[in-house]
Amino acid sequence: MTRKALFALAGSGESFRDGSISQPVQARRAERLVLALDRLVSALPELKGNEPVQSALNQLFKLAQSVPDFDPKQFAESLQKFSATLGPP
Repeated sequence: MTRKALFALAGSGESFRDGSISQPVQARRAERLVLALDRLVSALPELKGNEPVQSALNQLFKLAQSVPDFDPKQFAESLQKFSATLGPP
């Protein structure tokens, strides 16, 4: 169930390309998403110590850190890269 939730959330990058959602709302969504991804990765021993996964997750944290500076398209690209580091579902 944890893996299924992780892959579903990691695959949600396209929603950040939706221009009809305001940038501040996208930024808040990104903050919560990154926290959820972090908890899910921590729950999976094979990913918890995986350097590419942790590096991609850290990049997502950096991008979601500032609401005024948040770039939804850049976040979507980084989320796609994070998803790729997870391997097959």
